[in-house]
Amino acid sequence: MTETGIAVIACPRCGHELPPETVRPGGAACYNCETRVETTVFSAAFRSHSVPRDLLIESGEAGCFFHPDRIAVSPCSHCGRFLCNLCLIDWSGSSLCIACIEVFQKAPQSSFLSADRFHFDSLALALATVPALLISPSIVSAPLALGMVLFTFRKQTSIAPRYKWRFILAGVLAFLQIAGWIWLLVYGFAQATRRTGS
Repeated sequence: MTETGIAVIACPRCGHELPPETVRPGGAACYNCETRVETTVFSAAFRSHSVPRDLLIESGEAGCFFHPDRIAVSPCSHCGRFLCNLCLIDWSGSSLCIACIEVFQKAPQSSFLSADRFHFDSLALALATVPALLISPSIVSAPLALGMVLFTFRKQTSIAPRYKWRFILAGVLAFLQIAGWIWLLVYGFAQATRRTGS
């Protein structure tokens, strides 16, 4: 259950929230334990166990698209339909209705369930290694790689399980290059000061 009392689809093995791609035929792997799961979504599975009576609609209130006698608590993030607490599905930070989940199942090109994800970890590793071979470009690429590691470490890089070793290796290499450039600049400044002093 979330803080709002709306249930989320949890992995049957570890209990962590499952990725949206599990509604596709063949399912997807849990981000935490890598168990392959295929789900079929029914909005009733997301109902809170105790629905307060004050959710019944009163005059002047917006009603649920699927249950006109219930107060709408949120619009669907995809189609905009007003949803009551019974119909709202909280999945990966989005409020969705069962109709949109069914559409996403049938439309593989949907960006919500897209199998194509940008691999920030691979780009960070490339920025930390390739320019270092030419030495001088690493003065710019190393800080970029370290920044990418820091700002995209928690981003979802793929629907397939990917370990964080690329991020860690990129961060270590970028840090060593930055430290090397700082040492080189300090050493060069110290040598220039000695020459001018003598």
